[in-house]
Amino acid sequence: MAAATEPDQTTDSSEATLDWRVWLLTAHPARGGLAVAVCALTVWFTHSLSGSAFLAGFAAFVLLASLSHFFLPTTFHLDTEAVRISNPLYRRRRLWREFRGYARAGARLKLLTLPPGSRLDNYRGMLLLLPPGEPGEAAVRFVRARLEAPADLRAHDDRG
Repeated sequence: MAAATEPDQTTDSSEATLDWRVWLLTAHPARGGLAVAVCALTVWFTHSLSGSAFLAGFAAFVLLASLSHFFLPTTFHLDTEAVRISNPLYRRRRLWREFRGYARAGARLKLLTLPPGSRLDNYRGMLLLLPPGEPGEAAVRFVRARLEAPADLRAHDDRG
């Protein structure tokens, strides 16, 4: 998994910025093969039903865009003002003041915009995929310094 995750820049002494890159396709090649097979089958099925290469190409683009966090390397950038997530098809920037807290589950850190337990936060919040080891713990410390975890989520902090 070390090849799939690489910190681009370590934090300086003031921890002003933190960058890392995660590429899930190289970390999970079996899942990648399955995802490519499902995408190819969906594109073939779309083409055979519609007879249109345009619709098949559109289906391929929609699938690639929706799975871009898996298929393409994703870069995470944290600084004192905002959180940025980007890959070749997707860019998102949110200010720290938009978040109310965070919740950690394994190698994922969810930045929350709504009260704990809200299902809408799946669409409004931001999901950070953490690198393994010390870079991931540094990212958690960075977020913890800017946000406080809600009390009922602290008990569910799963680091496994």
